[in-house]
Parts: sequence; structure tokens; C-alpha cells
Amino acid sequence: MAATRSKSSSNIIASALCLALVFCLAVATGALADSALMFKEAQLVLGPGQSSAMPMQQPSLGLDYLQRFSGDAGDRALLAFQGRLAWNGDLNRVEPQLFNSYLKIKNPLADLWLGHSRVAYGLNSYFDSHALLLAPLSMTDFGFENSWGAGVRRDTDWGDLAVSYTANNLISGRVSIGVLNQNNYNLGLSRAQGNLSPNIAVEYTGVDAALLVDNYELRAENTSGARDGAGYHSILVRGGIKLLADDRLKFELQQQNSEQGTLSDRSTALGLTYLYDENLTFRFLGQKETMTNELKLTIQGYYYAPW
Repeated sequence: MAATRSKSSSNIIASALCLALVFCLAVATGALADSALMFKEAQLVLGPGQSSAMPMQQPSLGLDYLQRFSGDAGDRALLAFQGRLAWNGDLNRVEPQLFNSYLKIKNPLADLWLGHSRVAYGLNSYFDSHALLLAPLSMTDFGFENSWGAGVRRDTDWGDLAVSYTANNLISGRVSIGVLNQNNYNLGLSRAQGNLSPNIAVEYTGVDAALLVDNYELRAENTSGARDGAGYHSILVRGGIKLLADDRLKFELQQQNSEQGTLSDRSTALGLTYLYDENLTFRFLGQKETMTNELKLTIQGYYYAPW
């Protein structure tokens, strides 16, 4: 049950045109906006398995662009674009990759987004993990992290509510209690129904949790339901500990299991993250696939800084 790190288009030219169109729109509207931020990013990835199966973990150069539109009452909208040009070693060519490309309209009731953003399901709707080597459970459940569509999100004092409608008529929703940076925990309940592709129907129910205690953190997620006409179940547990001053070093251990019908897959991964400075991060991943007894070692250098 292999998955790709982002939902890729079958037409590379169309993807490239879309990247250029959204970026030109962002730059063209700069004169009308009250504030804008642009970041550059670069990553070098070394190790087996870094191929088209994990497109967001390929050597690449990219940018992250944020444009805020404000009024007397505060922010009214946010225009976001994050894309890369990545080297595909399997095909020996440069390919465009799109992560974020959306317009978020803010109002007192809820935020509405249109474009390419996160599906409202599980921990992936709560955490940004596109630069990490440890894959989220959404890569197993859906095969992607972000998708084209629209969504609504409301943050409250007690948690948040989110609903999204994305490609192939996939309807997803999540409700949670707890604000992680205030309460040190977040517990969520999710539901998704629709299609991952024209031929793969899914019906999922998921529960997830994130917990912070001192310099320890725990994330867990479970999905049950049906996929492509067969029973489906997946689970992920990830524990981490932060060390050194300013939490510059982090060790993480992750176990992920999945079952679809009579097929099953299990993997154990050890991750290490070292923050060299505010712009440069080094990551190491050792992952063992239990079913194939295959061990993969991956090293990443990730640079992210203001333009």
C-alpha cells in the first residue's frame, strides 16, 4: 500500500502552469496588500527510497509566499503559495511540486479557504509535516497531504471545527477539543467519505491525539472503515523527546501499521532532528519495513529563510 507524499498531477505541464499562475497572481496583488512575506527553501536528500514514491522528499529549491489583506477590524484574507522545483532521480528531470496554493477568507464565524490545502481529517489537518521525513498517517490513508478543493475552519477557545470538500468528491470533517499551545493537548474525531480517485471509494472514521508534557511529545492516530470495497484499518503512534538548549535536538520513534482486506503493512522508524540555527535543519531517518525486512536510511538538510 505505497503512497506518495503529495497528490501529483498526471500532467506535469499543467502543474507547472498552475504554479506560475498562482505565483504571478500573488506578486501582481502585492500592491493591494498591506503585508507580504516570502521565504526561500532548499533541501538536499540522500538515501535509498527517495524517489517518485516520496516526491516531497527529493532535492529541491522552492519558495513560500504569504500575502495578508487587512482592514480596520484586522486580517480579512490570506493568499498563500508554496511550491518547489524538485529533481526526480528516477526520471532524471526537474519537476514542479505544489504544496500550498489557496486563498483564505477570514470572518468572525469561520475561515473559508479555496484552492490547494489540507484535507480536514486527522492530525494532518492540525500539523504541517511537508518538510519532515517521518510521514503522517494521511500518506497511508489517503496517499497525499493536500488536495484541491474548499474548506471551512473555526478555531474556538475549546478546540476547532473543520470541514473540507476536495478532489473526487471527498468530503471530510474533524472536530477537536484542546488547544495544543495552550492546553498541551488536542483530541480529535474525524470522518471522511468519497473517492481518492474515480475508482477508489473510501469511508473512514478516525480518532487522533497530540500531547505535550515538558520536553516529551506524543502523537497517535487511528483510522477504521472501508477502502476500495475492503475493510480498512490503520494506526500510527509517534513519541519524541527534545534535548539541548532551545530544544535543538529531538529524537522520535514511530510505529505505523495498516491493513486492507487480507493485505497488511508495518513499519518502524527512528527519526533525529537537529536545529543547526534558525534557518538550517538536519534530519536523519532510519525506517524498517517489517513485511520486507528492508532497512532504509535517509539524511536531509533543509534550509528555510526570509528572502
